Amino acid sequence: MLEKNVFFSPWSYLAFTLIYSWSFWFIAIFSKKEALQFPTVIFYILGGTGPSVVSLILLYLNKESNKKEFWKRVINFSRIGFSWFGIIIVVTLSASLLAILIAYLFKFGESNFTGIRNFFTNPSLIFVTISLNLVAVFFEEVGWRGYALDKLQLNFSALLSSLFLGLIWAVWHIPLFFIKGTYQNELGFNSYQFWLFMFNIIIQSILITWVFNNTNRSILAVIFFHFFVNLFGEMFDLGDKTEIVRSVLFFVYALLVIIIFGHQSFVKE
Repeated sequence: MLEKNVFFSPWSYLAFTLIYSWSFWFIAIFSKKEALQFPTVIFYILGGTGPSVVSLILLYLNKESNKKEFWKRVINFSRIGFSWFGIIIVVTLSASLLAILIAYLFKFGESNFTGIRNFFTNPSLIFVTISLNLVAVFFEEVGWRGYALDKLQLNFSALLSSLFLGLIWAVWHIPLFFIKGTYQNELGFNSYQFWLFMFNIIIQSILITWVFNNTNRSILAVIFFHFFVNLFGEMFDLGDKTEIVRSVLFFVYALLVIIIFGHQSFVKE
């Protein structure tokens, strides 16, 4: 089923999003200041809103789109239910805990719980971490999954849609590696951490599509999934080798999804 108007197609959306975000982020790069310094912080934040801003512009320009249904998918918890909410937490939390356990048992990685101790003993840190993560994830998922994934799956399987969107999602982050003070900048462009970061995004895209398709296309569900991946990543202080183990575990989870649920829709018939 092809999009009648190419302007509202997933290809247009993805191109507009890259142009929008990268335009602001390139300004931030050339400012040569830290991400949170003025005025760089303005361009840094504006770039991050690209996926949602572009999706909402296209949504409201398209007279055939169902705006009310779209926002229900953003705020309606009943689409998820407690069972899938539990699955989201188990999948995202277990990857970190199992990675720590494996690293401990085989004595090849060092993990400590400094991060989680600091998290629970510092109320202001809890508030800031949760708030910033929720805002950042909202601005991404309203567009990536709320708009692009829906349209990609009209023409392609869940697996192909996930891989393609995951690749674009990963590429979208590249300018952040050149903005001083960002998490990505600390990883370093073209380092092994860079490639691990890109790999993680593509693999997590498969898991996010799985959650999305099994919760009646709930945007709120994928916001939760993305949020918990980020949150648990910050709560646990994983060493480099332990982080690799977590990535492998996410890869195994994605393989299980494909094998058990099938590549076409990720939904068990």
